[in-house]
Amino acid sequence: MKTYFRRTICPKCNSSHDPIEDKCPRCGEPNPEFTDYDPFKFHLRDTIPWQILYFVIGWLGFQLLGITIQIIIQAGFGISHPEATKEELVAFMNTVGVNFAITGIAYLLLFGAFILILCLRKRIHGLIKTFTNWLPYVVGIGGGIALLGVSLTYGLLADSLMKLANIVPSVNENESAVRAMVQGFPVLSIFLFGIIGPFCEEITYRVGLFGFTSRLGKVLAYIISSLIFAFIHFGWTTLFGGTRDDILIEVINIPSYIIAGLGLALLYDRCGFCASLLAHVTNNMVSVISNLIVGGGA
Repeated sequence: MKTYFRRTICPKCNSSHDPIEDKCPRCGEPNPEFTDYDPFKFHLRDTIPWQILYFVIGWLGFQLLGITIQIIIQAGFGISHPEATKEELVAFMNTVGVNFAITGIAYLLLFGAFILILCLRKRIHGLIKTFTNWLPYVVGIGGGIALLGVSLTYGLLADSLMKLANIVPSVNENESAVRAMVQGFPVLSIFLFGIIGPFCEEITYRVGLFGFTSRLGKVLAYIISSLIFAFIHFGWTTLFGGTRDDILIEVINIPSYIIAGLGLALLYDRCGFCASLLAHVTNNMVSVISNLIVGGGA
C-alpha cells in the first residue's frame, strides 16, 4: 500500500518533492512515479502543509474575518450613536444589511487571499488550465443541475419528515439567512453567493480538505469532506438557544448538504476544479434566482 505522505527524489536535480506532483517543482523533470498516483491526476495539487492551510484559512479564517468585521461595525455604530441602548445595538447588528456586509466583506477578503496565495504558490496556472477543456463545463453544469434535482427531491422528503414531527416545513438557519440577504440585495447576492462563495468553498473543502484527506484514502476523503462541508452549514446556535423544532429542522436538513458535499467531491475528483466549481455555481445561481422569483418564502 502506497503512502502519499512521503517524499520522492527527482532523478535529474536530486531535490525531494511531493510524489503526487506530475513533475519536479524545481527543475520541471517529469515524475516517473506519477503514473502510480492517478487518483490525484485531476486535483489542483499542492503540498501537505498548504492543503491544510487552504482548509484552515477558508474555514477558520472566514469565521475570524466575520468576527473582526462585526466588532468594527459595532464600534462604528457606538461612535456614531453614543446614546444608543444595548437593545438598539443588537437590533442594528441583526439587520439584513449588516449581515450582508459582514458576509460579503469576509468572502471578498477570503477570495483575494486565495487568489494571492495561488499566485505566490504558482498554482494559478494549474487552476486556469482546468478551464481549457470543454468536458468539465458539460460535466460541471450537468452536475449542478443534478445536484439541484437531488436537493429538490430530498426537500420533499424533508418536508414530509417535518410534518410527521408536527413541525411547519422550513429551511435551516443558514439557508434562511441567505434568503433574507438575497431578497435585500439581489444583484450583489448573485455575485456573492453565485460566484465568490462557491470559489472560496471549493478551494477550502475540495482543494484543501478533500485533497489532503485523499492521501489517507479516497473513501475516507469522501466521508470526511462531505460531513465537514455539511456541518459548516449547520445552525449550531440552535443547540444552545433554539427550540426543539429549531434543532429538528437543522437535523432534518443536514443530509441535503452531505449529498451536495459528496457530489461536489466526486466532480472535483473525477474532472477537476472547473467541474466542481461550475456545479457549485450552477446550483447556487439557480437557487438565488429562484429565491428572487418566488419571493424568498421559507
